[in-house]
Amino acid sequence: TLWKQFYPDSLGFLWEKITSFLGYKAMNDEPKIMALAAYGNPDRFRKAFRRFVRIENGLLKIDNKVLNFRGKSFSSLEKLLGKKLSKYPANREDENRQKDIAAALQEVTEEFFLQACKKLREETASSTLAIAGGVALNCVAVGKIAEAGIFDKIWIQPASHDGGTALGGILWYLWKKGKDFHFPMKTVFLSPEVKVDH
Repeated sequence: TLWKQFYPDSLGFLWEKITSFLGYKAMNDEPKIMALAAYGNPDRFRKAFRRFVRIENGLLKIDNKVLNFRGKSFSSLEKLLGKKLSKYPANREDENRQKDIAAALQEVTEEFFLQACKKLREETASSTLAIAGGVALNCVAVGKIAEAGIFDKIWIQPASHDGGTALGGILWYLWKKGKDFHFPMKTVFLSPEVKVDH
């Protein structure tokens, strides 16, 4: 282990809470927030995000007094970002605020990815990156890593979200049993073939 992140310093938790704050369903609508970010301007909420999200030496630090991840209250976030939003804002100002908050979230995600990847490359000298976790499916942030040329190859576990633990579980089991489990993943379709009649 090169370094560790501790609760609540989780990019996934940050995305869940902000997704809810923006009126969307956490652990479901995060890709919509990533898309929404493309229409926003991160400048408006950059300083607000820096009040509770810091990136230090490639590590993420989140002030949970503000994020209140496990709590239902959004009051501390509302002090920084304005009133909690609904999925379909009632006016243009709230719609723009929703986009700008999403853009600031995306920006901090990309910054963290880049800093962590630079640190990882420096410490390992590896030219290949394999990543997993729900936020690893953020194609915009992964695209920034690719554009930066930090690694020659990037591989994203296709079941990166929590459902991918089944794949990790079987690999752990095989490792514990001393079985050879090194095989190239030639396809993401690992289940039996399904025939569809039209």
